Amino acid sequence: MEVSTMENSGAEALTHELPATDGSDMEVNIVEDEKPITPQMDELPGATCLIMGGGDEAEKIVETYDVNKKSFKPRKSTLYERYGSTSVKINNHVYSAGGLDSNFVECLDLNQDDADWKKVPSMNEKRLFAASAVLYEQMCVAGGMNKDEYILSSVELYDPVVACTRLVDTMV
Repeated sequence: MEVSTMENSGAEALTHELPATDGSDMEVNIVEDEKPITPQMDELPGATCLIMGGGDEAEKIVETYDVNKKSFKPRKSTLYERYGSTSVKINNHVYSAGGLDSNFVECLDLNQDDADWKKVPSMNEKRLFAASAVLYEQMCVAGGMNKDEYILSSVELYDPVVACTRLVDTMV
């Protein structure tokens, strides 16, 4: 690979010769200057997030925060108190699970502006402060603790396609 440097109106340009996939050489120019790499935007399209839960009172609060407007908009409350719950977004639906002394799972369809939360099959174990992630379009809920503050090592999957929750494994 050959690297050369040249001066051009105060900016440095680097030229690299790289092998192309067809065996020929291709040339890539990298130019450094004082302009920002990303354009500045006044607004970020779709920059919102859903805030859920409550404090010591284990509330059912749900609000959407708009990053551009720096404002909150109330949404319909959850069916169950959500202190210490965990949530994921799958196919424009929010699934919230667990919380203080809870194994309940519920779903909010974000395709509808004024949608109600709907109960879906519960988890097998009550979990507070569990971790969650999306795994193969399913909600994976791991760990957390029960009401006696016993640390849980179990992992559960909620599959929205067949609407069932199952224990899958324990963490080591």
